[in-house]
Amino acid sequence: VQAHPRVFTPNGDQINDFTVFGFTLGRVSDATLRFEIYDLSGRLVRTLTASNIDAGSYTPVGGSGASLPGRWDGLNDSGELLPPGLYLFRVVVDLEPDNEVSSGVVGLAY
Repeated sequence: VQAHPRVFTPNGDQINDFTVFGFTLGRVSDATLRFEIYDLSGRLVRTLTASNIDAGSYTPVGGSGASLPGRWDGLNDSGELLPPGLYLFRVVVDLEPDNEVSSGVVGLAY
């Protein structure tokens, strides 16, 4: 799991205004994913979900990745732009009997 780009600048200039949490899934179909973004104090600031995801690679290649699941625009769950800094993210795949979790770090700058 990796953020693409690793540092993004949601300032409205249409350049790196969002990041995409790229990942690869194997041997699943119709999975539900949850993308959780935390500040460095451990507070959950944003949750994104994606449903009906099948096995495959979900990493931006040669394009913006705007249509991929895991696209984050730097906003919190209230729709406010978060302050610059580092954020932790987790990609959680809801599987039975246990969830599969991967994590990483992304930078937000203005």
